[in-house]
Amino acid sequence: MERYRLSFVQTFVGGIFLLIGIVLIAVGAVVFVNWSDFAQNAVSVYAEITDISSYSSKIRNKTENYYRVDIEYEYGGETYEGRLDKYVSTMKKGDRVEIFIDPDDPSSQRSRQTVIPIIFALSGLFFGAIGGSVLAKEIRFGCYINRLIADDMYVYADFAGEEPANLTVDGVRYDQAVFVYDGGSGRELRVTSKPYHPNKCPYVRGDVKKVYVDIENAPEKFYVSRNK
Repeated sequence: MERYRLSFVQTFVGGIFLLIGIVLIAVGAVVFVNWSDFAQNAVSVYAEITDISSYSSKIRNKTENYYRVDIEYEYGGETYEGRLDKYVSTMKKGDRVEIFIDPDDPSSQRSRQTVIPIIFALSGLFFGAIGGSVLAKEIRFGCYINRLIADDMYVYADFAGEEPANLTVDGVRYDQAVFVYDGGSGRELRVTSKPYHPNKCPYVRGDVKKVYVDIENAPEKFYVSRNK
């Protein structure tokens, strides 16, 4: 019995976005947990910015600018030097910034890290929502088409030619086959196949294919059979 197979492109894209979302949320959670553990015993002090320097790094023909922020602070009568773990464009030499230090190891210091986990979490939710939506849509469509197949709800459609598909892979614009069938009451309805490489058209003139579709209730949802 014929079965609808989930689109590789839709499944792959949805899966990648969903995976990226999960990774971003996981990273945000790890950063938050590490910060929470550190902050439980940390002590807040103010450090003075002693120097701000910049350097450039070229990655894939793109130059990125990075900044080093050197600080100096006192704790327990001792003076410590360190490097701030963040940079804000409004910072300047002589500014005082809040940092958190480990009282058992005053040389270990961090900035407050509450915004970074939120950014990771929101980015993860964004990517996850896109990926989940793409996957859910494809799965729902697959279940719908398989119900049509199980109920033998199909019409025969004639191959009418090809047209460019809305898909490009490795710089190659894919094609899709166009089929037409009688929709009743003098209506001629057209449907398209899944995209394929322009050099690998699986159809020829005169081909007649089953198109699984509910003409009365949802003519816009269809599947062109791949069976010969």
